[in-house]
Amino acid sequence: FTPGQTLESYSLQWRAFETEEALRSISQNPFLGVGLGNAYRDVTLLQGEASSLYYRFTRFVHNSYLYIGTKMGIPGIVLFVLFSLAFLGRGWQVWRRTSDSQMKLVVLGMLAGFVGILAWSASQSHLLQTESTVVIGLIVGTVASVRQMDEHKEAGI
Repeated sequence: FTPGQTLESYSLQWRAFETEEALRSISQNPFLGVGLGNAYRDVTLLQGEASSLYYRFTRFVHNSYLYIGTKMGIPGIVLFVLFSLAFLGRGWQVWRRTSDSQMKLVVLGMLAGFVGILAWSASQSHLLQTESTVVIGLIVGTVASVRQMDEHKEAGI
């Protein structure tokens, strides 16, 4: 693809539309968002969405951070950022303090995976999809388990 072809692609045009509508929705509902399960915009004629049987597949925002803001408002975004920073900070501490070299690698892999999900979420709606939230829970739980095992090992339990 050339830059011109990319700028003219239906995918990029649709994502620009989603972004514009998400920002409008956040500005109209900044504190609570529209709520989980509620639509953030009306059905549109853009690219034939209204005449398609598959319009429900385009009822989300590809950018997870905008999607969180759309569904849960600015407090939702702030809480997610705080959660992410707390996990990364605590995970880094666990990595530094863990004495078992294999467990250090597990923690480092979990942290790298979490950062990867955060980066990927700028272009996909992973953070509000069940499958991805399960993965995030497993990542956080694994790091917490390594910390707990290391503390028990140090205490001789």
